[in-house]
Amino acid sequence: MDVGGALPHHHLADGFSTLNIASAQPLRAAETALKEKAVRNQPQTLKDGNKPRSKLAAGWVDFDTDAIIEQRKKELQVTRSKMIAIMLKEAAQNDAFTRNQALLAPIIRETMRAEFQLFTNRFLTPISRIAYKVGYIFELLSGFFAIYLDEKTLHRLDTDSEKSARRNVTRRTPQDDEVREKFRQSMEENN
Repeated sequence: MDVGGALPHHHLADGFSTLNIASAQPLRAAETALKEKAVRNQPQTLKDGNKPRSKLAAGWVDFDTDAIIEQRKKELQVTRSKMIAIMLKEAAQNDAFTRNQALLAPIIRETMRAEFQLFTNRFLTPISRIAYKVGYIFELLSGFFAIYLDEKTLHRLDTDSEKSARRNVTRRTPQDDEVREKFRQSMEENN
């Protein structure tokens, strides 16, 4: 039964329609060959509580998409139907990932901002206290040494102190661990 130049189809004994191999010709029929309600998204009967394995999905694609389907079909050595199913599944997963990312990104950003603010608030006071005292002590000692030491000795002490500070900044001592642990306990008690 050919209607208005539609693709020819065949009727099987059970009344379902099948299409011939897709052609590049546009579909001109008012309805597709898969017009019977029994064929279109026919509900599957479930055996032993198993979920349906697959659903029918059909549609026309442009020549570029067809070329991609054919290339990937050859690479994976699967049928055209299987390749289209794989590509539809990939597209759906990518879409779901993109939507989830769009939803989660602001939540993650806000959580990180709040955590960073908490970290900043927690450590800003001790760091500023240390910076203030180091600056105070540095000026006090510089003034004291300038009064009691000659310029050559002052320069040598300055150079030696810088070398020692560079070495000690990465060195971990038991005293450092003890101070770090006391500081951590103090921070936990304050919260």
